[in-house]
Amino acid sequence: MEHSQEIATTWLTAEEIAKHLRIATGTVRNWAAAGIIPSHHIRRTLRFDLAEIEEWARDEAHHDGGVEVGGAHL
Repeated sequence: MEHSQEIATTWLTAEEIAKHLRIATGTVRNWAAAGIIPSHHIRRTLRFDLAEIEEWARDEAHHDGGVEVGGAHL
C-alpha cells in the first residue's frame, strides 16, 4: 500500500500576511481581490497559504527586476 506524505498548510490572515510582507493590510486585500497575490476563501474567510506567498514573492523578485515589498526590493 502506497502512503502519501501530507504537508500541513500554514493558513494566515490578511493581517498576518501584511506583517510578514511589511505592507498594509488593505494592500494585501486589494492584491488578493485583483488576483495579484495567491489567496483562498475558506468558509467565506480570506486566507493565505504561507508557502504560496513565499513562492509568489520569490517569483516576483525575478520578474521585471523585482517587486517592492515593505520597503525592500525583492
